[in-house]
Amino acid sequence: YGYQTFVNVFLLNLRDKYYTKGIKSLDECERYIMGLVETSWKRTNELAEGSEILMEYKEELEAIEYIDLPDPVDKVAEEIEIELDNAYEDGLENGLKKGHKSGVEEGSKRTLMAIVKNMQNAGRTLKEISDTICVPLKDIQKLCVDDK
Repeated sequence: YGYQTFVNVFLLNLRDKYYTKGIKSLDECERYIMGLVETSWKRTNELAEGSEILMEYKEELEAIEYIDLPDPVDKVAEEIEIELDNAYEDGLENGLKKGHKSGVEEGSKRTLMAIVKNMQNAGRTLKEISDTICVPLKDIQKLCVDDK
């Protein structure tokens, strides 16, 4: 965006110079740049006078004036579409990460529940299980309640 901003500011300053001080205040390079961005035929003709390059440019513009060109791409719509695509991809990526994390958490929970069940079936108390597998007693009690 830096170069685009620079060019836009430069063009604004150049237009200001042209409109306030006239065509004589512009050097050949400035006239050429103004000729490329000018939308008025009258001003384009004025800028092209005495400039071989701009005269050629003007002739090319006149030659294609009557050619049926397709509509230009709607830049705003294109930018919105790109933003939507990026947001979709970001959302998908975040969703997959979240899904993976949830899946890992669920898998860990089920594994822990199976271990606790097996140890209970072997006659261990919840306190013994807590001490053995280094999981707080309240978490093991919660697992047993969730299991029912």
